[in-house]
Amino acid sequence: IFDSGPGFDTLTLTGNGNGSFAASSASNIEAFQKTGTGSWTLTGTTTNVTPWTISGGTLAISNGAALGASSGSVTLDGGTLRASVSATVANDINFSDGSISTVSAAPGQTLTLNGFWNLQGATNSKVIFGSAADTGTIALVSIGSTFGLLSNNSIQVAGGTLQTSGTDPGLASVTVDAGAILDFSVQQGQPAIYNLLGGGTVITGAAALVLGQGNFSGNITGA
Repeated sequence: IFDSGPGFDTLTLTGNGNGSFAASSASNIEAFQKTGTGSWTLTGTTTNVTPWTISGGTLAISNGAALGASSGSVTLDGGTLRASVSATVANDINFSDGSISTVSAAPGQTLTLNGFWNLQGATNSKVIFGSAADTGTIALVSIGSTFGLLSNNSIQVAGGTLQTSGTDPGLASVTVDAGAILDFSVQQGQPAIYNLLGGGTVITGAAALVLGQGNFSGNITGA
């Protein structure tokens, strides 16, 4: 898919079924969007700048470079970003106001997010990590990123493991569901949670965990 004409062009993957799209097949397109309730898989890789907005359904990747050059951000706007195999994503992650979005990895797989994580830049947004079916690990390298310690945004670990390892470990309202894990064992700074809820497991690592408030019935344990 090649566009050589003037103007701003958007490529949209939509529909209610499943499909696949070769990341390298599009060029000279300024924006990419995933809508609808279906699941599309990006195959292959591309070095083009391909900023994605995920507004509905699932955008699955089998290689982090399928999302294009790191200068093109990914905006979560109510859809799901899923890694079907272990992958590393270098793109920045932004959020739309009022959105409920999901980031997940297939069982036994790890999705590493190395880009800037800008939850602080959104209002009334929620991010869900994993699910009952997607029990892989999300490794969030949060150096310089903003979770929003005292913001009105929230995080839910619904399945698998969320592991943070950066220098800004402050989390806003966090729910860790039963069977899910929030892992601070490789955290560089002191982890802090403003409001901890749920019945899962929190691994603190070497640093003490700072809690503001909460209603938590799960397990808090050292590494």
